[in-house]
Amino acid sequence: MEQAMTMASVDDRLVMIDIYEVGCQFCRKMDRETYPSPSVRSVLDRDYHPVKINGNSEEIMNFLGVELAHRDFAAQMGVTAFPFTVIMDAEGNVIDSRRGYQDIVGFTRFLNSAVEKSRES
Repeated sequence: MEQAMTMASVDDRLVMIDIYEVGCQFCRKMDRETYPSPSVRSVLDRDYHPVKINGNSEEIMNFLGVELAHRDFAAQMGVTAFPFTVIMDAEGNVIDSRRGYQDIVGFTRFLNSAVEKSRES
């Protein structure tokens, strides 16, 4: 996470955080169907630094200079169900978030919309 935030500040990209849960059927479906799609990959490769976080993990991460468990980060982001996707800028400002499974078309629109929102602000 820390590396993605640093890289985003250097190349003016956004950070896309995929918060998942082990055993989550729809998380696995996005991993199988949505993320590998050429249209999704194109937007991610051009505009984002993707990060995956296990929303129930005790693993410690660094977010904006603060160490916290992945599950605490998920709670801070308002995760109520998995998968949960958060888009933020390099300063840690949340641009947008979505709860639940997203198909290829919907996820591509979501990613492009977040890029547009970030450019407007």
